[in-house]
Amino acid sequence: ATPSSEERAKDAAGDGLDGSASLGASSSSANGASGASQRQKWIWRTGAFAGEFGDAFIQETNLEGGRIEPSVRTLVDLAGEMLDDPQHMARMFLSGFSDEEYSKVRGVMGVLSEGADLEAIMDKAKQQHRVSHGFVQFLSAFLTRVRSLAPGEFMALPGGWVQKNGGHALMYVIERCDEATYAFTVCNTGEGVEYHPGSQADYPKTKPRCALRIPGIPYERMTDEAVWFVTFRLRATPLNENTSEVLYQVVLPHLAGTPDIADRWCQEEDKCGDYETLQRSGTCYFRSVLTALRFLLKRAGLSVHQRKQFMFALRVCFLCRTRTQ
Repeated sequence: ATPSSEERAKDAAGDGLDGSASLGASSSSANGASGASQRQKWIWRTGAFAGEFGDAFIQETNLEGGRIEPSVRTLVDLAGEMLDDPQHMARMFLSGFSDEEYSKVRGVMGVLSEGADLEAIMDKAKQQHRVSHGFVQFLSAFLTRVRSLAPGEFMALPGGWVQKNGGHALMYVIERCDEATYAFTVCNTGEGVEYHPGSQADYPKTKPRCALRIPGIPYERMTDEAVWFVTFRLRATPLNENTSEVLYQVVLPHLAGTPDIADRWCQEEDKCGDYETLQRSGTCYFRSVLTALRFLLKRAGLSVHQRKQFMFALRVCFLCRTRTQ
């Protein structure tokens, strides 16, 4: 799920999936550099495209692995192009959306965009000469933002854990419920999802509730620096002891105020995400973002039908960009 060293090298050159793109960029030929730059922009060479259309087919290939930030930015870019252009082909699938609902979608994309910004800031902090100093600075700025959330405001952020030879990407969503409490939602489409309740309504397939929400977290607990130090350290420092157990058996029980978090999952069930199909390949960097997107659209008040329409329209946006390019 977390990219290998080879895949990280590709990410450093852009979100391209073709190693030739980075090789071309190092060529002394101006045409070679230009060609590499163009390949990196092609939508079908992005991790987001692989995650959207290839999840069922790319297991154990070099197309697995990626980063949350470029995936979010691709989705935000595609959605923005569609929302800003009334003549966009994908808009025909949103014909029942009102101006208010379009506004809600823009708000949701803004929340996801802030999450991408957070990952970029965190990555920059890790690259500083004094890593610990950069991490502490990031943590301080993050907690300032959490404290400043207004009641009813949402904040998305990258999560998960990284090990020496792998890891898993998640998305988290923080919600300020009122002046005294928050809610915390884990968006997981793979490893660790056994902690989430599932449904066999589509037997023999079991679908877990991929976006699970813990409500009623006191202000003091949500803004505790120690909690977030442990949470972000899971994805900032590659250690084999970074596992799903640390998140689900240590961090989340502390936030919930009980060792049995299953009791808290069931509260306000209508505010959790829907039951979803899990990822099949190492596409957590994208599938967890889709889960967070569906969850935020639901919390924004869009109906099940509208959420499905929007997700389908996004797929059309990928194909429209492909055709244009």
